[in-house]
Amino acid sequence: MKLVIAQIEWSGFRVIGIPADHVLHVAPEPNYPNGCKARHMSELWERVRTYPTPGILWIDPDIAADPDDLAAMTGAVEAAPDDMHTGLVKLWPSSTGWHHWIWSHRGGTLGQPAATQEVPPIVAYIATGFLWTPARLLDLVFPRIKDALFHEVDVALSETALEAGIPARTVLGCRPKHLHFSREHHDYIIPGRT
Repeated sequence: MKLVIAQIEWSGFRVIGIPADHVLHVAPEPNYPNGCKARHMSELWERVRTYPTPGILWIDPDIAADPDDLAAMTGAVEAAPDDMHTGLVKLWPSSTGWHHWIWSHRGGTLGQPAATQEVPPIVAYIATGFLWTPARLLDLVFPRIKDALFHEVDVALSETALEAGIPARTVLGCRPKHLHFSREHHDYIIPGRT
């Protein structure tokens, strides 16, 4: 199975790795650090939903994934294409404010995500870092959230999946790297800003 892959590019930055079918060029908006990520994702789904595809694999700009990660994700999607699947992505203190790393996915319940270093048996909340979203979820969430703020996209996907009973699973053999681990990540110059 060939997955449709969409990578977010933030203000001209993205990790070049697994070839993406679509690159979404997201830039800061007047209420920076927000960007129009949800609008770009919604518009892409409107175009892609006519393809013979069961969904989209999203890759955030600061995620480095290799062919083994893609192979593991593809295998998980082939086994359960109507479920949401996330790679095991560590988030580092400079991006979360926690004192230690945590997984990008969470256990917990609706409205009560639980961050941990353990792999939760049931995934309640996800991040778009390296994420398979099935068509049935994308049809429910877009275009309803196309005006969502940058950080609201992950929550909207998670809570829509929970409310609709769409399972979210971790893909144990899929461990892409989140490269947002140093303070310098925040300090790169954004064109047009001083």
